[in-house]
Amino acid sequence: MDESDFRQPDESDNTLSDEENRIYEEAVAKLRDELDRGRIFDQACECLDGIDQELRALIIDDFLKIIIAEDHFGSGKDIDDIALSLGVPYETVETARAEMLQEVGAEMAAQYRKNIEQTTH
Repeated sequence: MDESDFRQPDESDNTLSDEENRIYEEAVAKLRDELDRGRIFDQACECLDGIDQELRALIIDDFLKIIIAEDHFGSGKDIDDIALSLGVPYETVETARAEMLQEVGAEMAAQYRKNIEQTTH
């Protein structure tokens, strides 16, 4: 089995409605803009006022993971530097990073089991 056996997430993985997806995408763009303007993470998240609390929590959680993916995994920036630049406690960023790795591991295991079932049946 090689990396081509693992599928990338696609539209079928998206559990948001079209409207929620539009709000999500706009919110992520706003958050990026706020950070680019020099705001720290919590200040940037203030731009999400008025969004349903459950969706807002999802956006904030995902956006932190997006930043970690881009800055840590993509560019090699240390977790403590990310935490400092975002004004977020180190433990918060480290917990999100650990969750990301756990999610990737779970997806890889699920894909592996699926591939084994397909080849043995």
